[in-house]
Amino acid sequence: DIHDSIIRKCYADHSGYEITTEGDAFNLAFQHPADAIGFALKAQLSLYRAKWPEGILNHPDGCDNEKKKFRGFRVRFGMHHGPTTSNVHETTGRTIYQ
Repeated sequence: DIHDSIIRKCYADHSGYEITTEGDAFNLAFQHPADAIGFALKAQLSLYRAKWPEGILNHPDGCDNEKKKFRGFRVRFGMHHGPTTSNVHETTGRTIYQ
């Protein structure tokens, strides 16, 4: 999947850690806010430059609009900063940060 492979490459390039995924949503952790911001910027650019199939570009929720700088489906990023607590997810065995 184009989206998932781009997200995984970008967070790995910025020392990110994949906590969970659900559908196309990723819950990630980074050591420093600058890493999270760098990831988000790189991911947005990489998703914009991706070679999306015509079916996505022609889909009502997708587009290819050079003027608006939209290409493919729109994505959004949210970030939280501050102290965390952690525990281990019972099913996956991965660390969960709260």
